[in-house]
Amino acid sequence: MIFIKALLLYAAEHLLRLFWLLPLKKDQVLFISYGGKQFSDSPKALYDLYQAEGKCRLLWAADSEREEKAMRAKGLETVRTGSFRYLRAFCQSGTVITNCHVATYLPVRKKQTVINTWHGMGPLKKVGLDAPSSTAYDRIFFRVQNRKYKAFLSGCAYSTDVMIRRSFDYHGTVLEWGLPRNAALFGDSGGIRLQVMRGLGIPEENDPYLILYAPTYRESQSAQGRNALDLAALVKDVSQRLQRPCVCLFRGHHMTRADLPAGCVDAGGWQDMQDLLCAADALVTDYSSCMTDMAITRKPVVLYVPDEDDYMHERGMYWPMRRLPFPLCRTQEEVVKALTEADGPAYQQALDKYFDAIGLAEGPDSAERVYQYLQKNAPFPRDAVIGRKRQVGA
Repeated sequence: MIFIKALLLYAAEHLLRLFWLLPLKKDQVLFISYGGKQFSDSPKALYDLYQAEGKCRLLWAADSEREEKAMRAKGLETVRTGSFRYLRAFCQSGTVITNCHVATYLPVRKKQTVINTWHGMGPLKKVGLDAPSSTAYDRIFFRVQNRKYKAFLSGCAYSTDVMIRRSFDYHGTVLEWGLPRNAALFGDSGGIRLQVMRGLGIPEENDPYLILYAPTYRESQSAQGRNALDLAALVKDVSQRLQRPCVCLFRGHHMTRADLPAGCVDAGGWQDMQDLLCAADALVTDYSSCMTDMAITRKPVVLYVPDEDDYMHERGMYWPMRRLPFPLCRTQEEVVKALTEADGPAYQQALDKYFDAIGLAEGPDSAERVYQYLQKNAPFPRDAVIGRKRQVGA
């Protein structure tokens, strides 16, 4: 079965090379975020720079009619994934910027530049060939995938060495300047906070304490419900302790559904997670890589992990949970306590130690550095790590 699947992909890729008869358009850039599901993430951050320059034709992949309409309402030029126009656009674009692996059957020319920004940073859940569910086909998959990319982007030395080099078995160029999406986390986020509050219908006058709750997906719906926080009680208790109005922004996985009580707002429709991180005063999550992104802002991050033992057994992590700088909570009461007491000198020192240990490469110029590297047609040498000075602690 694995052999047949690999053979079919090989045949499809070679058949689609007929599109190579069309001329390569060096001034055309195709952006793909989560396979066409969103206008977001690092592709969006780089798109903003290309748009400001105004020298290239910019296309966005959209995987549905609904998303295509939403993108076009923002003034974007779109191509529907899987369509003839998409196949042609992919094969003719001089540059392709994606935050996930592209479809394995898509052929890439030698003179094309395909950049994988990836969509997570930090030593978190095991992925790729390290994942417990990894199969023999995955090794074939990564071998084919890795031929497509001129470079991967990385937010820290640990991700480069462990995830990209080992788990993805990628040995091309790594641009270790940080993920372009995270550049926004270093600036003044006041304007983004107001934009998010207005967009989600949250009154501004009381300056509420915003908790972003972003749990990851569980295969078992019973486990999902059993481990869920009581959000109504969370909002009430935190508000009482801080003597300040409190609002919870719920950002669930796209396969997660929740009936939200008063004091909670569904932020799942807000595509740009970095906007929500900028807007929030604190983050509650479990095993999501957004914990490291939020840590860049130096705001409180609290991990609610009542199923830690089961999750670690089933999925595994690169980095021991106990070495993370964030409070680990197994009960609702612990979450409330951590939220109201986490932001202090000891927490800030723990963040510094963590950033040093993973060799953090993020910065306010992450997007600009990547963009400029692409603009000057710089080389992409094999096994090269190009970026900030690495400083990795014990």
